[in-house]
Amino acid sequence: METKNEIEKETKFYPFTNRFTFSMVIRDPKICKGLLERIIPEVDFGEVRNSGSERVVPHEFDYDCQSACGDCTYTRVPLADHVYDNGCDADCNVCGNRHDTEHDYSVTKYDKATLKEDGAVWTECSICGELGDYEFIYSPGSISLSKTFYAYDGKVKSPKVIVKDWLGNTISSKYYTVKTPAGRKNVGKYTYTIAFKERYSGTEELTFTITPKATSVKKLTPAKKAFTVKLNKVSKQADGYEIMYATDSKFTKGKKTVKVPYKTTSKKISKLAAKKTYYAKVRTYKKVGGQMVYADWSKIKKVKTK
Repeated sequence: METKNEIEKETKFYPFTNRFTFSMVIRDPKICKGLLERIIPEVDFGEVRNSGSERVVPHEFDYDCQSACGDCTYTRVPLADHVYDNGCDADCNVCGNRHDTEHDYSVTKYDKATLKEDGAVWTECSICGELGDYEFIYSPGSISLSKTFYAYDGKVKSPKVIVKDWLGNTISSKYYTVKTPAGRKNVGKYTYTIAFKERYSGTEELTFTITPKATSVKKLTPAKKAFTVKLNKVSKQADGYEIMYATDSKFTKGKKTVKVPYKTTSKKISKLAAKKTYYAKVRTYKKVGGQMVYADWSKIKKVKTK
């Protein structure tokens, strides 16, 4: 390499001290000043002076994609491109060069919660698959209706569905659909079907009942070893009445029942003990789809036989 314009050097000898002085002035950026300054203590000045040649020190580049000299501030155009695993990789696989990058967390994935097990939702980078935000999805701990029993009044009934996770937090209705049965007005049993979606999976069925309108004991009239029950009539959505009587107010002793048609408003209960106190209550019933649907029991009244 021609080095006349790259380094100017001057060597002087001082006979009184028997020493040489050596100086270099860098003119060309191809010569690494940093490395040269580190090796100057190792230079044989006598050899440099007597050889008449120039000493050229190149810049330090370990990789073709490296742009900065390892020993000084000199930079060059890299001979090759950096190598990255993907668009989100910040470090070159060859030289370790770092560059600014940003993940694209636009992918959302679910491990759906079931009716018995928790799940999770998280985001992933669409470029490299790096995991982003992560959130637990707690399984439903309670699925219920706002009301499960209604007395018949001729109006459509629509109880609300209430879903909470096992921590007691309400689960939004956007995560499930509700299929409601037709009617929901007459006496009978009605079933909702709750189908979970998105973050959740599974299906649950909930049933509510419309009972006949309740009746009551209008009057108890005593008779010899008997008494007569007079009822308040229920004219719609009822097949009849069930009368229960016993010798104690908790209906645990001598308890018996008797059914009468809904048009019957008076019933004589006979073959009882004389001068004995009896307790009685009544409820309305209706048979729907082979099943009996009962109203609540009326208040208790008592009577003493003759």
